[in-house]
Amino acid sequence: MDTSVTLSGQDVFLIEYHLNQKGAKSRSAVIRKALQLLYASTLEEDYAAFGEMDGNGGADPRDSMAGDRVDEPQE
Repeated sequence: MDTSVTLSGQDVFLIEYHLNQKGAKSRSAVIRKALQLLYASTLEEDYAAFGEMDGNGGADPRDSMAGDRVDEPQE
């Protein structure tokens, strides 16, 4: 699929920098990598927000059970 976007000169410079200096194969590859990083950062934010919504502040739910245990019967 082809698409067209309008970019600032600074954005174009950054794409060209990664293309020429960082060994990217194409401008599309640079943009795909940027989108992957954007997706990853969005997922981190979403997971953090989910932790806040679940009422335990993002803590591992197993932590609340750390003191719970069944003792072995003594003989």
